[in-house]
Parts: sequence; structure tokens; C-alpha cells
Amino acid sequence: MPTTARLAVLALVVAACTGSSTTTTTEAVEVTTTLRTSTFADEYLDEALTIMRENSLWSPVADWDEIEEAVRAEAEGALVEEETYLAIELGLRLLGDERAAFVTPSEVLTFEATPPDIEDPVVERREGNLAYVATGQFIGDLSPEADAFSADLASQISNLEPDVCGWILDLGVTRFGLPEAVLAGVAPLLDRGVVGGFAGIEDRFDELENTGDTVLIAGEIVGSNQLTQVPDGGKPIAVIIGSLTGPPGEIVAIAFRGQDDVQSFGQPSAGFGLWGEAFELSDGAVIALGTGVPTDRLGNSTQGGFPIFPDTQTTTPADSVDAAVEWLATHPSCQ
Repeated sequence: MPTTARLAVLALVVAACTGSSTTTTTEAVEVTTTLRTSTFADEYLDEALTIMRENSLWSPVADWDEIEEAVRAEAEGALVEEETYLAIELGLRLLGDERAAFVTPSEVLTFEATPPDIEDPVVERREGNLAYVATGQFIGDLSPEADAFSADLASQISNLEPDVCGWILDLGVTRFGLPEAVLAGVAPLLDRGVVGGFAGIEDRFDELENTGDTVLIAGEIVGSNQLTQVPDGGKPIAVIIGSLTGPPGEIVAIAFRGQDDVQSFGQPSAGFGLWGEAFELSDGAVIALGTGVPTDRLGNSTQGGFPIFPDTQTTTPADSVDAAVEWLATHPSCQ
């Protein structure tokens, strides 16, 4: 946070601590009144601060005395939830999570009513009995449309699987959207069972599990591809990443790390791959927080803000594909 903004916060804290005072003289009476925040608004602030404190990856290192005082000062005099929104946004800025966001109830409704932005996947057979997969991306709310996106990708992979000797999984432009939808879509290529997870605060670890037709986090289904028959898999996979590989692509790439016959190619990723969660407040507003550090099945974590590095670094995306083809050609299944 810029120094000027931090000083402004401190000024609010000082103002909140001065309280009210009454001074009487023979000449005049000066009265300074401190506005009271309603119990209703105060409880709403408690709700928001508790969510931040108990879930954010930044919570253990945050200055909670500063955050609490600054938020209460900003919300001074608030009577209803809407009058605390700026204070909650201030608290999120002080928390230090650059990806944290506060979404008002009206914004939530607008988002839910907006059709998803879908970039269709590309699944095609290429020379040498290789298959090429560009995952596409699903930008929208978790919904039946997300499962339909996953089903489309997974069914194309499943249909092509018997006819190919290896896979090129291109995550080079998997930039935005729901990682759950992409994970469920590529689930036929991913090992069954626990393939990693997300490390949170207080030693919390939410396992990422793949059953072939569903993806689960901490035992809860977060994506489904609706396959009735999942291919056996086991064929080599070349994973491509690059500077445009954003959070969903990074999370998928990490899930494949440690799988047999998988190698990655390309350039370092964008470095934003934290797991995020949205927490609903009592009035329908939402607080989004970074809550989990992606961790592969070998226990290696990649902290948000740091890129994923491929096994083999190349100069351009085209070079990445060429290197992937060369590696796959050496595999016994492709000879």
C-alpha cells in the first residue's frame, strides 16, 4: 500500500481514539460528538472481519490491531450494511492480498445474471498420432454451464484417446476463469486419486482429488464432466505453459506435476496461481480471498506471485510445441 494511503488510515485511527469531549468555560460551551455505529452495522463488520481473519493467507502476518481500528473508524456512524462497505474495502487493502475483493449484493446479482464468457476448447489429432488440446476457458459463475463446458472438453478427449499415442496439453493461453471447469475437462488425462491440493492457514490442507468424471476439493465436488466411461489413460503428456498461463492454467499444470510420463515445456507462467474462495455475507455481498497455495502431489508448493517454471524452457510458444513433439516421439508408445 502507498505510504500516503497508510498515513490516511493512521489518521482515521487517531480520530477514532480521541472519543468525545466537553469543555466548559465562562464564555462558551464547545461540544464535540462522536457518531455511534449501530449494533446492526457493528455485527456486520464483525462478520466480515471474522471471514478475513479465519481464511486469508495473509491473516497470520496481518496487523489486526491496525485493521480493526481502521475499519471501525471508517465505518463510524454507519447504521446499515451499505454504510460499512467502504470500511470493509479498506480492511481488505490493509490485509495485503492484492487479489482480495469485495462485491456488493447488486454486483453479485449482475454477475450471476450475466451469461458466461466461454472460449471453446480445441481438441484435434495431429501428425504422428499425437493429440493437441488447448483447454479454452470458462469465465462465469459455477453453474450447469460450467459442467457443460467440462463435459464438452472431456468427451472430446475421451473420444480421441484410443487413436493417439500421446498428448500435447497446451495451457499457454489458459489465462482467466474457473480452474474447476478446466480441471474437470482434462480429468480423463489426470491420474485418479489425490493429485495435490491447497495449503491454507493453520496447517489446513484441502486435497484435490480426481475420480475421472468429477473433481473434488476437500471432499466436495467442484466440477463434473458427466462421463459415463473414463478412458484408462497412461499415455505420455507434454504440458505447455507460458507467460500468459494464468491462475486456472497454473493450477492445472501443478496438478499434473509428479504424474508419470508427464513433462512440461515453455516459459515461466504469469505467477498468479493462488486458490481463491468467495464468502457470502448475510446481506448477499461477497468477500473474495486468496485462501490456498497450490501444492502438487509431491508436496511442492508454488506461492502466488511466483511463476511456475517448466521442466524444459523454450524461447517461444511455437518452440514449446516443437519441443513437446520431439519428446513425445521418443516415448515407446509413439514409436
